[in-house]
Amino acid sequence: MIENNNSIYTMNINGLRKKYPDFLDDFKQRLKVKYNIEVINSRDNNYSMVYTEENISMYLHSKYRPTEEAEKWVNSQCFDNNNLVIFGFGLSYNIREIIKIMTNKQSLIIIEPSIQVFHRTIQYIDCVDIFTNDKVHIIIGTKAEKWHQLLSNVLGYPIDKDMSIYALPNYDRIFENEYNHLKSILEKVCLEKDLAKNTILNFSNCWQKNLFNNLPYILTSHHVKYFFGKFRDKPAFIVSAGPSLDKNIKHLKEAKGKAIIISVDTALPVLLRNGIKPDVAITVDGGYANFSHFKDIDYSAVPIIYDARAYYGILEKHTGKKILSMPLDGYVNDLFNEWKIEVGNLLGDHTVASNAFEFAIKVEANPIVFIGQDLSYKDYSQTHALGAVQSIKTNDENEIVIKDINGNDVLTNATFYASLIWFNKRIALDKSLRVYIDATEGGAKIEGTKIMTLKDTIDLYCKHNIDTESIINEVFKKRSPLQIEKIEVLIKDLKQILITLKRLKSDCEEAEVLCQSLYELYYKNKLNKTTKINTIIGKLNNIDKKITSEKDKFSIINLVLQPVLFKSLEQNSNIEKPNCSEREKGIKISLASKELYLGIVKAIDDTEFLLMNCIKELEEIFTIEALEFTVNIIANNS
Repeated sequence: MIENNNSIYTMNINGLRKKYPDFLDDFKQRLKVKYNIEVINSRDNNYSMVYTEENISMYLHSKYRPTEEAEKWVNSQCFDNNNLVIFGFGLSYNIREIIKIMTNKQSLIIIEPSIQVFHRTIQYIDCVDIFTNDKVHIIIGTKAEKWHQLLSNVLGYPIDKDMSIYALPNYDRIFENEYNHLKSILEKVCLEKDLAKNTILNFSNCWQKNLFNNLPYILTSHHVKYFFGKFRDKPAFIVSAGPSLDKNIKHLKEAKGKAIIISVDTALPVLLRNGIKPDVAITVDGGYANFSHFKDIDYSAVPIIYDARAYYGILEKHTGKKILSMPLDGYVNDLFNEWKIEVGNLLGDHTVASNAFEFAIKVEANPIVFIGQDLSYKDYSQTHALGAVQSIKTNDENEIVIKDINGNDVLTNATFYASLIWFNKRIALDKSLRVYIDATEGGAKIEGTKIMTLKDTIDLYCKHNIDTESIINEVFKKRSPLQIEKIEVLIKDLKQILITLKRLKSDCEEAEVLCQSLYELYYKNKLNKTTKINTIIGKLNNIDKKITSEKDKFSIINLVLQPVLFKSLEQNSNIEKPNCSEREKGIKISLASKELYLGIVKAIDDTEFLLMNCIKELEEIFTIEALEFTVNIIANNS
């Protein structure tokens, strides 16, 4: 075996430390397996690598001309995707060749399954330029949750429809199980991304409407963070409305007063009609269909935890205690950050059950018990409990076969499957001694849960009385009401934003006309009209600068802008296709730009009326509150 170079190793470690500071400790911890990797000299004075296992040896690179082999391999592949997922790092030859041909819009995600291969490489090859490249992302080892996390964080839009993994030579043979596992994880991540995108496309307009209609409630609600830690080591039952709820809901009454009962919105009517009042209910869905669960019931006695984008009619009808959970981004988040007010959030996967689960974790409940969390079809068709408004049949063409709690095959759909993946991943991340119990008595197997009947769970864990109502009411006393002065400043800011949006709308309408003129020049092949083309481009650049200077105002229309931005990203990814003439490129750019400006105009149109109504309502509500506040001060001082 040839000698390694300590100076190269040190440089590589320092390069890794810059971009991956948390990686090295974990890396050293896992370097305890005996080496089965040998680095040898190749005939062209480079290095090659031999992997040996059970007396069978395979080369990861040519033993003659590894760099030439890498160049030929890269030239034989089709790297058209925006996100390039590479299985294997090897001695970095192939990676360097890929980087040479990457466009500005491409990113490179490298999964090296063998810590030993990687450790050998950084002893012999200077890879600092790769490690510090902003377009390159590397994960080492076989931890599935790390693969999933990296892919989730790095994969950007648009997600390629024909996305695939490029395995370096022999990697798919030597690490066959890991390769197949990575393919499965990539499929799951793409599914999650696709569902998230479709959710935004379908709900962006109603989210925007909900945001403005909910703003008065947002400013006066209690904050979810005050509940965190209040039910430490107390049992929590998360009640969803899966079809299995019908078979065991009768036992849940026995847990009342001995655990905290958390209901998702779809399960609330089922619980109330069975004489069970949950301790809290949670709603996050922004669609009108979600309101159907609440139409025919009186739920004001149940404190309701909501997301800022939840359907406004649910909050309007609810006259009881409301608890705000802060979204991770958007206008409301920016507003409270500016005020330096911490509300607390529930980092679910945008489904109500995941938010209920996060609430149970953050109140520090133990055990956490699932009820009605089927995530699959009862009798291959029914998705919700009888009595839930969405008790419907399905014939989803994208059905997926999974295992149920008994190891049998059951069907699920893409949405349920994405939730199942999320629960599996979230439970795996919990390194505490918390117990998770699946008392659904049917449905998909959630990894990391104990399978028990609801009755047995209650008998075992609900032995002591808990005054949940007193605990919750005590939390409500800690509310920190907003100062009237802040509301007055907010109203002034909203009025200024309205003026700015009107100005931006006018600029975008002008830009749309300019893009049409530019399109006509390219379409009619008048490329010789360079002065005219440059004049139009100059005007568009000036408009873009004006728009960019007001980008802080876009936060308030971000929800309705999302579909526009998705479409723009997809169009831009097609502009840089190979063999595209200047005329074709000009046509694509002018049309894509025109659609972007039209999209911004529509987003502002959709927002103006909502914003005006919101300002009017805030002025009415908080003028009255200010008056009452002043009267109380005078009364107290007299």
